[in-house]
Amino acid sequence: MDPNNHKGFVEQGLRLTLLLMLLYWCLVILSPFVLMLLWALIIAVTMFPFQKSLVNRRNWNPKWSSVLITTILLMVFVFPIGLVVNAVVQELEYALDHTALTELVLPPPPASVSTWPVVGHELYGLWESASSNLSGFLQEYSGEIAKAGSWLAGKLAGIGLALLQIVLAIVIAGVMLNNSSKAERTLTKVFDQLMVDNGQHMLKISATTIRNVARGILGVAFIQSMLAGLGMFIGGVPGAGFLTLLGLFLGIIQIGMFPITIIVIIWAWYNTDPLPATILTIYMIVVGLVDNVLKPIFLGKGADMPMVIVFLGAIGGFIAYGLIGLFVGAVVLVLAWQLFRVWTGVKLPVNIPEEE
Repeated sequence: MDPNNHKGFVEQGLRLTLLLMLLYWCLVILSPFVLMLLWALIIAVTMFPFQKSLVNRRNWNPKWSSVLITTILLMVFVFPIGLVVNAVVQELEYALDHTALTELVLPPPPASVSTWPVVGHELYGLWESASSNLSGFLQEYSGEIAKAGSWLAGKLAGIGLALLQIVLAIVIAGVMLNNSSKAERTLTKVFDQLMVDNGQHMLKISATTIRNVARGILGVAFIQSMLAGLGMFIGGVPGAGFLTLLGLFLGIIQIGMFPITIIVIIWAWYNTDPLPATILTIYMIVVGLVDNVLKPIFLGKGADMPMVIVFLGAIGGFIAYGLIGLFVGAVVLVLAWQLFRVWTGVKLPVNIPEEE
């Protein structure tokens, strides 16, 4: 064996080892921030067409356009989410007060509940027991309620951190948008190097997928849940903050607002006068149908996203990372699915408006 070749092989191995060690250390150092940076990247990619339109069509300075977008995002997302989180914390403190729990009066379950498949009979029995003797029900299931309360408290404790992460992610996204032109050129080079034949196509697929999920899934769920929350707060619905967050969760996993709408309507007709109950019922039904109008507008033409992929991504992200994982998980899994389809030879339509 040629000694020179042997020496060159050893040197190559050492360089590769050092590079892998460096990459590993970088990942360890950045691991606490990876989710936040990923969310910031998703926001930046979603808002990039708007920022580019301001720069090219309105002759705005890139820095000031980024500042405007960042300010709007902070006002639109952080303020309402902060109000909802504050309401949830107050509701949880009230709910943990045993006196408050014993003062609650639950209406008896509708007879139709018993006909629901799989869980209907058992759910009807539990609901009927709680409505007839809530104190006894709470004592009988005190252990299960305590476990559920501890789990819920743990999840809610992470909401404050998630809100901070969302704020920081929006600010970082603004910085990314300020350097969007450089970032676009860099990403183009990276994709061209990784995929010689169709790097540009893969880049467009990635950007389109991120925008479709962020606008058509996450955006619609956010708008719908906040509108529902506004109506519930004005209508005096107990637990409005928690129901708003639950509506956001159900919207992202593609179940929709229907369960929340049913709960609110039942409460309204059992606890308020006919006129406010009618108004709240009409409002909640209209809000429940909002996604049917917004999704065709916000989703790109030809967007092909299996709902089971969105569901698994959102649920898995929420279990693994909490509230912010609910958003990021859906985007990442759908993106991975779309790229996998391209790599396996499926040609996906890319409909991105030409930006001047």
